[in-house]
Amino acid sequence: MLKSLRYLLKLALPEEPRYLWWLAVSVLANGLMPLTNIYFPKLILDELLGAQSVPLMTGYVAALAGLNLLFGLLKAWSRSHLGLGTARMFYRVNNQVSAKAMALSQPEGEKKSTLDLLERANYGAYAIFDLDQHLTNAGAALVSLVGSLILILSHDWRFVFLAVLPNLLALPCFGRIKALEEDNAKRNVPENRAFRYFLDVAGDYRWAKDLRLYKGAGLMLDRAGQVMDKILAINHAFMTKSGFFNGLIRVIIEGQTALIFIFLGLALAAGRITAGAFTLLYGACRQMGEAMNALLRAGTELLTADVNLRALQEVMALPEETGGEANESALPPEVQTALAQARAGQLDFVMTDLVFQYPTGGKPVLNGLNMRIKSGGTLALVGRNGAGKSSLVKLLCRLYAPDSGLITLNGVDIACIPLKLYKRLISPAFQDFKLLPFRLDESLSGRGLDETDPEDAQRLDAALHRVGLGDWLLEQPEALGSFLTKTLDEKGIVPSDGQEQKLALARSVYHEGGFLIMDEPTAALDPRSEEEVFRQMLAITRGQTALYISHRLSSTRFADRILVMDGGAILQEGDHPALMGQDGLYRRMFLAQATQYQEIT
Repeated sequence: MLKSLRYLLKLALPEEPRYLWWLAVSVLANGLMPLTNIYFPKLILDELLGAQSVPLMTGYVAALAGLNLLFGLLKAWSRSHLGLGTARMFYRVNNQVSAKAMALSQPEGEKKSTLDLLERANYGAYAIFDLDQHLTNAGAALVSLVGSLILILSHDWRFVFLAVLPNLLALPCFGRIKALEEDNAKRNVPENRAFRYFLDVAGDYRWAKDLRLYKGAGLMLDRAGQVMDKILAINHAFMTKSGFFNGLIRVIIEGQTALIFIFLGLALAAGRITAGAFTLLYGACRQMGEAMNALLRAGTELLTADVNLRALQEVMALPEETGGEANESALPPEVQTALAQARAGQLDFVMTDLVFQYPTGGKPVLNGLNMRIKSGGTLALVGRNGAGKSSLVKLLCRLYAPDSGLITLNGVDIACIPLKLYKRLISPAFQDFKLLPFRLDESLSGRGLDETDPEDAQRLDAALHRVGLGDWLLEQPEALGSFLTKTLDEKGIVPSDGQEQKLALARSVYHEGGFLIMDEPTAALDPRSEEEVFRQMLAITRGQTALYISHRLSSTRFADRILVMDGGAILQEGDHPALMGQDGLYRRMFLAQATQYQEIT
């Protein structure tokens, strides 16, 4: 029972050790306050109609007022602390979900089922904001229920049945409401994820030009409206049915109140109870009924919250990317040797009979591929779109694992090398890269200000000069302290698309991995600028193992060796003059591109 809720508290309470203390204060204050207002009025009324002792009545009134003030202060005080603790729990849990999402493997993170689960976890996390109220209501109802029961039993045990039986009639209504809430939460997930996507795109200024120039804004609003209509329809059906059952519960409660009033009135008229006892029993019976109703409602709300939080528990149980950093001295000798050779600059990659198909793909994108990337050489990989070039890069970066076949580094299967150690050996630059909107030095180095030193700044400055951004850096008022974009700083710099790609290249150069991979990272540059960048990168990586991928063969022709891919396999191999001397795909592609450039000029 409530496994997900217990899991959440286990996850978050270590960060909020006083949360349970303030919850207990809130429960007692909310549970005892109504009992005070039932018990003391009885004493006051009996004294008023009996001995009429002024000091005694004054004491009762003072006690009633003082306890109400005390409980009111405790309720407000605990509510303030619980609200702050709840907000901190929410953001910490969200951070843990985000960290988990980033720790997932690439194939796992791309699954629709995983994306839906993350959306459900994000949606369910909002249940944390009502958690303190649900727990307070449940605890206070239990305290009030027990107290009311004691007050009734001390006067007439038969009235317990009047307080209990009508609430039992409401049990099926609570069960139906819970089922409706579970169904509503599940049906809303895909629509909420779609609507969040529309909000993200609409709020990202980088998409503004496309949306405005190609009628995208109208299309986005239309699609968002359709999704919103679906969300409203789902929630309207839920609210209608839920409202009916909530109304039925209210009718049962008011019917219970009327019955209690009639029975107590008859007893008072017959002289079987005093006016004070009438007040106490009426209040206690009504409070007991309200407490039972509140307990059932809070239980239903907690069960619903538990259902919503189930996705959080499922997300945290997803398998993370394997192959973390290990004790290097405990690795097999051949792996230690391969790592030592790689750090010394020897990186010899061999791919044997590679077969790979994306989890959502219909056919293999690599089909029996065999190739070698020789240590210290610059290799260019070219081919038509869809030939499998970028897929091979993803395997080399270990974002995916091949379905069959082997990739070795210095004779060792790369899967045997701990992933964190392997990542330090490679410096990839992708076409679809992501630069973080932090300070320039933080975004490129991946380190916070407290982790950097003057040597890091010198390396970053050198990397930016190497990719042709030295003069651009000098133009920035804050230099490496400048924020990228205005997302976090109004004075942030907004690089052009070409400058962004050069910044991504500078990040790879700074990383100093022995194996540089450039997967069409200069696509936003014009042919002349791309050729200039490739020449610079070739000069930088001279004697270093490097793999270049570009659809413009005028740039890759400077590589030591060129491989031509088609249909997931290697079709041709050689340097530029040798391949131009063959009547093959490379020559046809190069001449076709050369003709286009000549026609343009």
